Amino acid sequence: MINAAMFVIGVVFLIESLRLGLGSVRHPGPGLLPLYTGVALGFVALFSLVRCLLAPGGEKDKEKFFGPSIGNVVIILVGLVAYVFLLPWLGYIVSTFMLLMFLFRAGGFRKWGLILLLAFLATAATHLVFSSWLNLRFPKGIFGF
Repeated sequence: MINAAMFVIGVVFLIESLRLGLGSVRHPGPGLLPLYTGVALGFVALFSLVRCLLAPGGEKDKEKFFGPSIGNVVIILVGLVAYVFLLPWLGYIVSTFMLLMFLFRAGGFRKWGLILLLAFLATAATHLVFSSWLNLRFPKGIFGF
């Protein structure tokens, strides 16, 4: 019943984000992103829970949205922790590109051309949105960009 636990976590995120304050559209508060996270997690977990409960007896284990593979979770957490430590040193562009390559590979993508293309596009898009449009400053790192 990991789906039920994920739903409860989503509800906790939602409640705690309301305590932090949502702010306004022009000046978002600290609770806005956790609110969206809680809502998204709650919907995905609820969908998965309902789907699992409605599945015929033999298919319940196959139909889980949150699979039983704890190894993948550990691998992704290691990648995210490495990203946190590498971000100030390598800078946003290089470390984000490397993280996305790692996550796409860990997520099951096998063609390196596709992995490189998707990582490049996602890094460029996030840099464009956050740096150019929203004027946020990212760590430049040792490469200076």
